[in-house]
Amino acid sequence: MNLTQATQAMQQDYTTLAAEAKKRGLNADLVAKAEYWRDSGWRVYLDFVVAHVPVCPEGKRVLDLGCGYGLLAPILLGLGATSYVGVDVLAGLSDARTLFAGRPVQLVEPEAGYLPVQPQTIDIAIVNEVVSHIPKAHLPIVYDELWRVLASGGTLFVSDGNGLHSKSYIHKTLLPLYAALENGPDGVQVGGPPFPVTVGRCFLSQRKDMIRAWHPDLEPGTIEYIAKNTAGLHTDYFRQTVDRFVATGELIRRPYERGFVPVVPSTGVVEERGFFPEQIALELRSRAFANILADASSARLPAPWSEAAQPSSFPDGNFCVTAMKPL
Repeated sequence: MNLTQATQAMQQDYTTLAAEAKKRGLNADLVAKAEYWRDSGWRVYLDFVVAHVPVCPEGKRVLDLGCGYGLLAPILLGLGATSYVGVDVLAGLSDARTLFAGRPVQLVEPEAGYLPVQPQTIDIAIVNEVVSHIPKAHLPIVYDELWRVLASGGTLFVSDGNGLHSKSYIHKTLLPLYAALENGPDGVQVGGPPFPVTVGRCFLSQRKDMIRAWHPDLEPGTIEYIAKNTAGLHTDYFRQTVDRFVATGELIRRPYERGFVPVVPSTGVVEERGFFPEQIALELRSRAFANILADASSARLPAPWSEAAQPSSFPDGNFCVTAMKPL
């Protein structure tokens, strides 16, 4: 593989995709993401994600769990992958399907952590910036499903930026981010470059909105009291808890405490849950994965196939875990 020629073709591919997304009038978020990937994102993801997957994608069937709009596909296909399966719950996936029509790209949605993918049909599974968002109840299912879909000898690559091995990252980034996501104020921006987060509607405000919609006659003070004491509750159990309080006045108080991982009340998705890399390694070991390596270093050498001679300097808190399904 000539990596220089491959990257030149990638740049052209992303330029074409961004223009096509805009021309077709696809949803605004997809257009914005396609333009970001065109301008710089494809290089960032190639250098900081794909180049560190220990197995070259050439000739391989690749799964991208938490794929967004599937915009990693042109990199992987450009490196010779035979097929790409992207999995995400993102709204607007149908627009992305039209953008990739005619290519060996499949974009699908999971259900309760289960992957709509046949067993042993994947050679490389990439899980980038996803484990920190999967609902707690679904994460063991996801690990089992990754084992199921990987072919014997297949490679799993887990990468995330929320490493609990870094005390400075916890105190400078994670704890302020958790507090802002839960309590706002709405519209506040937390974190710094390269990936600041703008909190649109904090989870406390979202719970108030939901309670108000379910019980419009409640006094504002009562809504405030319920919302502040249901931190972490979501979906059906959140609704049941609110209804029980309205009917009986009974409420087991669950106020938010510093360090709790915030949960989206309407979906149960967690936001930026932190991990020790060893946690993920142990989960994989319990499922008989082999050759497990947890790397939490800030300077990481790319895989030999990527032809890069220099290590990449990763942000504080970043880590990756690699593993293989034995033959």
